[in-house]
Amino acid sequence: MLHRALKWSLPILILIEILLVRAGWLSFGQAVAVVVIVEGALTLVAGLQAIRAVRRFRHQQSQGQSGVEAFEDALTVMMPQRLARLVALELRLWLCLGRWLLRRYRPDERDYSYRKRSIVSALVILVILTAPVEILILELLIPWAWLRWVLLALTIYGIVWIIGLYASLVVLPHRVTDDGLWIRYGLLNEAFIPFADIAGIEHAPRKVAEGRDGLRVVEGERAAYLPVG
Repeated sequence: MLHRALKWSLPILILIEILLVRAGWLSFGQAVAVVVIVEGALTLVAGLQAIRAVRRFRHQQSQGQSGVEAFEDALTVMMPQRLARLVALELRLWLCLGRWLLRRYRPDERDYSYRKRSIVSALVILVILTAPVEILILELLIPWAWLRWVLLALTIYGIVWIIGLYASLVVLPHRVTDDGLWIRYGLLNEAFIPFADIAGIEHAPRKVAEGRDGLRVVEGERAAYLPVG
């Protein structure tokens, strides 16, 4: 409970002080002084949490987790789990994009690609074709320059994110290992199935669960659905 409170304490404190300054109950100098004092104490606590996070990262890697997964798990020591997930997801996106652009990925005989069957491939083409039109419309319709720049930055970021998602489909294929199968859908989802848990293999046409693209894991059914064609 204490760790959870520490994760949110500084942003909540800053927000409260902004409201107090706006209301005239605190001067700007007083607010800054309080933030500096509290931030100093929190920095000490954050340093201790960082040490715990490094230890947890090393422990999770020793347990067989990948670097990104261990990084995400370690971040939960310093921030809420959902925020840690977003940070790790963003990091993984840029790593996948870098590997794809620099041609650092070379598939081997144990890798099985699935990107051509994914709707993301078509989505990338659609975004690239429609983005210039969207940017032009924003330039013509929005009179405020600052808002146009903000929307332009968000549009470019969205394009990069979609391309990064496609890159993750390329560099994170399905993979057969000595112990089991890695079934993936880019950086968004993955599941490891040990060979010991596979009773048999059946090839049969079935309707995609909920009509969704990509990997969908159903915890209650102990099942995973993946459309392949």
